[in-house]
Order: sequence, then C-alpha cells, then structure tokens
Amino acid sequence: MREPAATSCKDCGAPGRPFWPPSVTPPRLEKRATRNWLTLSECATCGQLWVGIPYEPYASFIYEVPWNDSAENWLKLAEHDDGKAVMKLVEARVKSTWQQLGPEDLAAVEYHRQRSYGRNPVDGLP
Repeated sequence: MREPAATSCKDCGAPGRPFWPPSVTPPRLEKRATRNWLTLSECATCGQLWVGIPYEPYASFIYEVPWNDSAENWLKLAEHDDGKAVMKLVEARVKSTWQQLGPEDLAAVEYHRQRSYGRNPVDGLP
C-alpha cells in the first residue's frame, strides 16, 4: 500500500481528488492491466493507481477511482467473480464522496445519472 502524498498531485489530483467522473477529461494515466471491463492505470507523476470502470449507456461513461492497494491485489480481485468485489469498492467510494465534488464534476455525475436509468455508481445497479 502506498503512503499518501503530503500535497495533491498536479496531474491526477491524488490524494485529494476522490475520483474522476465521466464527461470530465481525466488525467493521462498509463494503463497497467485490463480485466473484466475494469482497467488499472497509474499516474506517471505520482504513481497513484486508478481503477477505471465503464457504465451504461454503451459502457461509454468511465469513472476513474483511486486504488489504494497493490496492483497484485487489484488483479486478484478483478479476476475473481468477474471483478464484482472491485466494482463494489469503487461504487462505495463514489457513493460516499460524489457530493464533495466541485461544480463541473457534479454536473458530469448528474448528467450521467440522467442518462443511465439508475445504472451508475451513485444510484446503484439494478
């Protein structure tokens, strides 16, 4: 597990940014692995790991959420049970922090909520 940085990364915003919502341009992250529609990426500047999860419609709304554990543990969880454990962790993070976002990020989350018919990490998946 990584120690959080004292200040936020100038590129990805970690550790201060709870997640990157869809429709907001996320930082350039380097992909490390993809399993079961889930992507593990890393910030080249600070080394923070991020999990990308696509949501409907058309898997085109991607949430990037910090992963504060090892890449090895992410891989184990992502390969087990179609990655449902990773999705639950990510959704819990989004659900508990989305109202702390700034106006542009909040608008992106609200836009996705309107388009997704409840299939989003804020409202839960049916």
